[in-house]
Amino acid sequence: NATLGLADLSRATLARQMLLARDDLGVVAAVERLAGMQAQLARAPNVGLFSRVRKLAPDALDRALAAKKLVRATLMRGTLHLVSARDFLAFRGPVQRALDAGLAAILKARLDELDLAAVTKTARAFFATPQTFDAFRKSLEREGGDVRAKAYAARCTLPLVQLHDGSARFVVADGWLGKKIPGERDARELVRRYLAAFGPATIADAQTWSGVPDLKETFDAIRGELVAFRDDKKRELFDLAKAPRPGADAEAPARFLPEFDNLVLSHKDRRRFV
Repeated sequence: NATLGLADLSRATLARQMLLARDDLGVVAAVERLAGMQAQLARAPNVGLFSRVRKLAPDALDRALAAKKLVRATLMRGTLHLVSARDFLAFRGPVQRALDAGLAAILKARLDELDLAAVTKTARAFFATPQTFDAFRKSLEREGGDVRAKAYAARCTLPLVQLHDGSARFVVADGWLGKKIPGERDARELVRRYLAAFGPATIADAQTWSGVPDLKETFDAIRGELVAFRDDKKRELFDLAKAPRPGADAEAPARFLPEFDNLVLSHKDRRRFV
């Protein structure tokens, strides 16, 4: 396999992240091109899109969120992301494996004391209308038990979206979008979308971005449609055959990015940028 140096990798990913040159995409298409945007900080996607989209209307994100074309929800790595409604429906099932792993890692033995099905049922009824997690925890106090563990479990097991009005209120996703959230956990399309936005990349890189463990089987399932390279440490990299790889000498202009931007959180080996 051909070897790609760090500069080759940085330019390839910068091209896909619209950071070599701004693009003319609309806001929803841009967020889809990026396979979602980190949104723990509510203003971060506005800054990230400013550096990527040539003509970004100041209220473009707000209008897309109000129209339910974009949603803010817990997804990759168990953190809040801004994604299109289409991508939320496509990503939520396979990302459940990441949420399950995060739930087990955070709660440890406390998880054994929970009836997850009962917690999810209670949360579904409570968040049928927009509510905050503070209010949810207060409602749980009446039944006792480990209130904070129950609330965290609900966040991981029940598909929710956060309202865009700055109130920190969440609502059940299928009710908000008027569509059933698929439970299919096949991660093949998730991996394709990751490579389109962040490749070339290793299996470990894809696991770091998604939080989904054990993606080797998924990569093996689609290996025939991918091209393979090696990095400077001889690790195998995968990519989509027709994805842009402009080369190490492509000009990379300075860009202003928000804290926790996708660019610096989506590879196990961050040397291509840092």
